[in-house]
Amino acid sequence: MRGTAPWLTSTSDVIRFRVDDLHSAVLGIAMNKGLYVPVVRRVTFGPGVVGNPVDLNSLNCESSTVTVRLTNDNTGEFYCEARFEIVTNPASISALQ
Repeated sequence: MRGTAPWLTSTSDVIRFRVDDLHSAVLGIAMNKGLYVPVVRRVTFGPGVVGNPVDLNSLNCESSTVTVRLTNDNTGEFYCEARFEIVTNPASISALQ
């Protein structure tokens, strides 16, 4: 699955970073004895009207790896990448080296 994670500090799927800014993205949500991966969709309702609904996708496996990439939205330039392991039982998320 490939998608855009929601930012905790923004209602949009696009966020502008300044040097040394700190932002948090939601990689997984544990609820109802399951683990879900939230993915933001960009939906255009009309001229100048854009929505960003969040879909919760059930993680139906014992573990999975999430790769987070920071890129320039305008140019596609790649800045950095981090990988995380998501385990469903017990629910946990940990950074990989």
